[in-house]
Amino acid sequence: MIRVYIIILVISVASIITTPFIVTAKTASILGSRYDVPSEEVELDQDFADFLATAASSAGYNARNMYGSDTTKSNILQAAGAFGDPGANDFAFYIGHGGCTSTIHFYIITDAGTNVYDDEIYPYSADRYVIFVNLWACYQGGMIGFISGDEVRGMPLAWLHTTDLSGDGYANPDGKGYAFLGFTGEAPGLSNIDEQFTSGSSCLYPLYSFATEFYATLLGCYAEKRDIRKALDFASWQVWGKERFSETVLYQGFSTSKGSSKMVLYGDGTLTLP
Repeated sequence: MIRVYIIILVISVASIITTPFIVTAKTASILGSRYDVPSEEVELDQDFADFLATAASSAGYNARNMYGSDTTKSNILQAAGAFGDPGANDFAFYIGHGGCTSTIHFYIITDAGTNVYDDEIYPYSADRYVIFVNLWACYQGGMIGFISGDEVRGMPLAWLHTTDLSGDGYANPDGKGYAFLGFTGEAPGLSNIDEQFTSGSSCLYPLYSFATEFYATLLGCYAEKRDIRKALDFASWQVWGKERFSETVLYQGFSTSKGSSKMVLYGDGTLTLP
């Protein structure tokens, strides 16, 4: 009888050990560059990346927290293809510096300071495994994108491999299951405490709190998961007391050192992450 129990125990332990290798997990790629970023911002960005990785893991994702030195060109490119995860329904997040060239090519920056351009990313997203991408970096939401000859221009196109996205996925979601969140101009850091962001908020770092509340809601850390649009609304209420994201300075626009900017959602605001 003792031998039977031992056999059962061995089989049970073997099942526990091998199960993660035979079950396909959704992938959450969390990227972030410290290059030319102030120390206070780096600290908050790292803290947020750790939070997001924990939340994604709890939601059943294979969370790859690559903030810092692991945000290499190779990992950024592989993240656009969800590291080959055939299960699709993956998402990606990046925070750090970004820009746009005079020839209308958009780029984000590795931890070592190397630019990674839209046309370099595009081939890696061909399988369309990534359904939601959030680039918290300057100018990455400047346009959905277009293809000129054999060159790709635009980060939403580069990451989601399509231009068939609603120009305002919050007010007019297209229901097609793909979404991009970014900024048209300069992106405020999570540590930004300008009056335009602190007004009406009791949070020490309103943008950090907004990002945290948004993803906590989106990934189901609270009672229920909500779609992107409802998660944006919930975060807006928690941070600024606004019932709708459309009532916030992020949606309506804010001033920057180089003009103005706003947070934009392209595609499907009714998308709920699986």
